[in-house]
Amino acid sequence: MGSRIEKIVKNLDALPSLPIIANKLMQAVDDKHTAAKDLAEVISKDPALTAKVLKLVNSSFFGFSNKITMVSRAVVVLGFNTIKNLALGISVFKTAKSIEGHDIGLNMEKFWEHSLGVSAGARLIARLTRYKLPEEAFVAGLLHDIGKIIFNQYIPEEFSKAIEMSEREGIPLEKAEMKFIGADHEVAGDYLAEKWKLPYTIRKVISQHHNPPTDDKYFDPEVLKLICIVSLSNTLCKMKNIGFSGNKYIGKTDEAVLNWLDIEEGLVERFFLEIDNEFARAKEFLGLSTELEADHTVKVQMDERSKQVLVIKKGDKKVSLVTIFIKSFGFDCHEIIYKSPEDLTLSGIKPEIIFTDDLDEKFVEEIKIYFKKNEIIEKIVNLTVPFDSSVILKELGLNIQPPAPKIKPPSVKIQPEKRVLVVDSIDEERNKIVKCLEEKEFKVMSLAAPDDIVISSKEFKPHVVILDLGTPDANSVTLIQLLKVSLEEEADTKSSKLMILFDKGWDNILGDITALNIPHIIEKPISTEDILNRIENIMEEKMKSQSTVLCIDDEENILKSLTRLLEETYTVITAKSAEEGVKLYKENLDKISVIIVDFRMPGKTGIECIHEIKNINPDAVCLVLSGINDFGEHLKTKDNDFVYSFLDKPWDDDVLLEKVDEAINVAEKNK
Repeated sequence: MGSRIEKIVKNLDALPSLPIIANKLMQAVDDKHTAAKDLAEVISKDPALTAKVLKLVNSSFFGFSNKITMVSRAVVVLGFNTIKNLALGISVFKTAKSIEGHDIGLNMEKFWEHSLGVSAGARLIARLTRYKLPEEAFVAGLLHDIGKIIFNQYIPEEFSKAIEMSEREGIPLEKAEMKFIGADHEVAGDYLAEKWKLPYTIRKVISQHHNPPTDDKYFDPEVLKLICIVSLSNTLCKMKNIGFSGNKYIGKTDEAVLNWLDIEEGLVERFFLEIDNEFARAKEFLGLSTELEADHTVKVQMDERSKQVLVIKKGDKKVSLVTIFIKSFGFDCHEIIYKSPEDLTLSGIKPEIIFTDDLDEKFVEEIKIYFKKNEIIEKIVNLTVPFDSSVILKELGLNIQPPAPKIKPPSVKIQPEKRVLVVDSIDEERNKIVKCLEEKEFKVMSLAAPDDIVISSKEFKPHVVILDLGTPDANSVTLIQLLKVSLEEEADTKSSKLMILFDKGWDNILGDITALNIPHIIEKPISTEDILNRIENIMEEKMKSQSTVLCIDDEENILKSLTRLLEETYTVITAKSAEEGVKLYKENLDKISVIIVDFRMPGKTGIECIHEIKNINPDAVCLVLSGINDFGEHLKTKDNDFVYSFLDKPWDDDVLLEKVDEAINVAEKNK
């Protein structure tokens, strides 16, 4: 066995190294003297990475309302560690993907699907448990199984035998790896992490995610929390059949992690509700094809969901993974803690199937005798650790199915015109700006002189006017004032924006122009690209100001809080009941982009309200405000997949704004 390990370690030198930029970033972040501009300078030396970071920071993965065009700004907004983890995740994923391996041992497409699911889930759990660096959890989840890449590359036959043994005998994969290889993938992963000089916290996740040291009181609690977060995400993704990394085993360690993190049942239910959306964002983060889908769809008929299910568990189990898993499919699932037959009083429950969760054989026999004697039920399934989630699905009459292709009728999206009037006396500069704008599908009118600018603006109705007067004269302020008044008088140009470009020498009249309340006054030189970015930001803000959010809640203070938070960016309409909300939606169908509705309201619930809105417009984008305790009840409702996202109540302002901004973008694409 030792020779195999030596072979692996020897071949590590042949593996690709991380890009130099990744190591420089880690060094820069670890240096306490590094400033934001220093980190931005390191990133900017790699044009491909610069483009990727800027693309990501402006994607729905973060959901910022204003476009960020400078790396230095991205560093300030996101923080050093987030930028480091962004760049590290991109670099390591790209390098690891270049190690092709063999399909003899492991299907690499399914492997990366699982890794992506774990990374998305880890980021979600990190946010829900308030871990300080959710993006670090994302990267740790993405890389937790990189040791398997080594096995698949250099000893695929032995690795394949280990996978087969793990599945056949129901033992942990790492135990089977020890038999056939002499080391497990955690050890191999640690070797690779050391070669790549990955951060200490991520190395610990890679080397200990199957056995988090929850009993070690001297272990750094923050590092242990990260390990437990990734370990829990790994377990839940296995239960959901997201990809396949060669290991289906779910054992006692997984429940120890639940206890150490002090996880409530509602949080795990929340995971199952949101993991699909998080998985989609993770694909966007890594620029993966939308064809990569989590192959874990389960079709559940409503008559099947109406089955009552009973789980009998040990008294020392705070949270039963079995119960949570069954509830995630909408079944009416109840729990009993078993110590003796006296605990089996059902109190009106009429289960069609009973699962015992890791009980001793003696207790299982007592339970079977009790229920048979009382002629209550005969179908009792004993689940032992490890349990295979596919067994539960089979007993519930469910089958894993690949997601059906989504077929939408062909539609033509009419893009709103983006009109820009460019006034510049220098032909070369004007033509360069016009060409750049036209390439981005702006409709452009250009003038070489400002003489006809007022008449032209009334005819063309521009959204933005770029006015370059070169060196100003006495009439410059008057001209700008006339143009501003003219734009504000017309309904179609009332919200149009002026962008004034000036050469040096405006100091004597700059105060007069500033007094006109023109926000975009820019000293030249300025690049064409920068002008384009500024115009796109203006257009984006214009689009948002025209978006309307309908908020439905029976509590007036909640409606006031939502209005206060959203009205700076959006138009807000409020309703105090589901009935009023549906009525307002019908009346403002063409205006409303997103609906925020409370889960619990007198009369019709938020879910029933959404049903009515979806009947009016199937493409309506709906967000639900819900307390953590509402999720169990929500999972029993039918068709819960039409809710775009669930929001905490009370909410985090930044998270809510991010979700609304993201939903607005989805609504625009649906139009």
